[in-house]
Amino acid sequence: MQVLLEPHNYNSQALISKYYEGIQTRIDKIHDIILSNDNQNRDNYIWPCSMHTIYLFTFGLNHLLFKNVLDNSEAKINKYLYGYNLQCKSLNELRKCADRPMTVFINGGCFNRELLCSENESNIKYVFLQDL
Repeated sequence: MQVLLEPHNYNSQALISKYYEGIQTRIDKIHDIILSNDNQNRDNYIWPCSMHTIYLFTFGLNHLLFKNVLDNSEAKINKYLYGYNLQCKSLNELRKCADRPMTVFINGGCFNRELLCSENESNIKYVFLQDL
């Protein structure tokens, strides 16, 4: 049996720092989009109602900039995101009655494939956070 004398993950500190810097950069870009002139008259939403959203708020994304958090799970609709005064609304229902311009920030990771954006959604602007 061979004993490793040096730490196996010798670059962990740098990798962790880079990961957190990436989160902060993404949060800064979200704030920039929301506060831009192009977005002034739009309601802002974030999807999904899960840990994918909570960690962004925990690291500094201003939750007060969002009207609601969105999800398609019936178990979450009309409940609140844990720790925040943001009610969960149905993304599918919102799509049907999008009478006001809105921006929906999508941060569902592997669950993003649930969201197929329709061509009939002229009032909805989707921002996929993986692209920021």
